[in-house]
Amino acid sequence: MIIDPYCSYSVRAFDALQPYVKAGRIQLAVVPISILDYEDNGQSTPAAQSLLSQKPDQMVEAWDHQNFRLAASDSAPALLEKNNRMAEAIGLRGTPTLVWRKADGSAGEIDGIPKDWDALIAEVEEAHSVSR
Repeated sequence: MIIDPYCSYSVRAFDALQPYVKAGRIQLAVVPISILDYEDNGQSTPAAQSLLSQKPDQMVEAWDHQNFRLAASDSAPALLEKNNRMAEAIGLRGTPTLVWRKADGSAGEIDGIPKDWDALIAEVEEAHSVSR
């Protein structure tokens, strides 16, 4: 899930996905970008850099708790720039953007909040069971 740390829709999507994650139905990775600096007085960039400075297995928890106190690592600005370029390359229209591998090997993508979480999760699970 591509997120801006301060995007309220990303937070809503994250909360909606938690039951599926806890049930072991999906694995969720977040990819921080910063696109809301103009709305949040420039806070998205340092928050995203703080997240990118976390150990990978701690990034989601830090974001969930809005813990952006970790100072940016030396590599965080370059990682954020890479994420922002990737988002631009895929034509990201907003956050959250959910990306997954479909059963046929193509990429699935939804910008924003899906209308039907169960249908999305079923598609992700189908792709996973085919790839085994």
